Amino acid sequence: MSDSEDSGWCTIESDPGNYCATCTELLGVFTELIRELGAKGFQVEELYGLDEVFVADLEPIYGFIFLFKWDATLESKSKKQATSPVETPPIFFAQQTVQNACATQAILSILLNVPATASVELGPDLLNFREFTQELTPEMRGESIGANEIMRRVHNGFARPELAMVESKKKGSQGKQEDPFHFVSFLPIGDTLYEFDGLKSAPISHGSCGDAWIGAALKAISEKIDGIQSAGSGEIRFNLMAVIKDRASLYREKIDQQIRLICQLEDSLRLTPASDSNDPRQHQIQALFAQNADLEERLEEEQLKMSQQQRENARRRHNFVPLAVALLKEMAKTGELAKFTNK
Repeated sequence: MSDSEDSGWCTIESDPGNYCATCTELLGVFTELIRELGAKGFQVEELYGLDEVFVADLEPIYGFIFLFKWDATLESKSKKQATSPVETPPIFFAQQTVQNACATQAILSILLNVPATASVELGPDLLNFREFTQELTPEMRGESIGANEIMRRVHNGFARPELAMVESKKKGSQGKQEDPFHFVSFLPIGDTLYEFDGLKSAPISHGSCGDAWIGAALKAISEKIDGIQSAGSGEIRFNLMAVIKDRASLYREKIDQQIRLICQLEDSLRLTPASDSNDPRQHQIQALFAQNADLEERLEEEQLKMSQQQRENARRRHNFVPLAVALLKEMAKTGELAKFTNK
């Protein structure tokens, strides 16, 4: 759960009401956080609805991250209870033992459970961590996450410097408590859909789903939202994200496949020339060129989006407080500050 106090882990802004106008910022944060953990081939995208039509263009999907306002009373009444699954295949589940780590922990729950058949790379750091913690209890895995310097450094690198300063001053104070928001993950393990919540003792099984896990996950999330809203809180702040295959890599792979097909068809035409203009091979080549043009356009859009996210992350990480203080001091020297303070 995201909290104002920390144990070496800073808060990554998590109130949907605070960033709803700039959701791209959080998506960029999570995508780059994954890359800085050493994983390759992943991307995080937001979902704007709970119908499967909203995920059609996002597959392959490795898991969902759901953000909501946490309520202890509602959680205690939840009918879905944590169950210790039969670990076949092996399941990585860690309890959250460190404040403010829930965002990174929700991401790790997906990354460290991605099937070996997926065309992505975890990188040596995550692979070594998964192997090291394989025989540990969920609680000890949570402690291992908290003690992992690489994970803590990457996580803290995305906390706004000015917010980290405020948190440091607030630590131990009795100021107004902010609404606690929490991240959980939904993903398939084998034929079963699980909900990974670090505040539970084990994953929550949502039953057998087979290949239809995406629809089952969206239904489970919808039921979770209904449960929160039916409590009469009027809560509307939710956010749903999908961890998917990196779109730029996916488009490049498709473009390369299309080019190989075009070359094969052109070689075929050279060996066996078309008897007339209606040769289906010529129509196939034209269709493939048209598809490639569309893929090239999508790739360009993704590259532009990635550049924008990287610039936003750099801005987010820069501490503007010293600059603001210096400007205020200079305004005070010239008498300009008094014009504003005396109004």
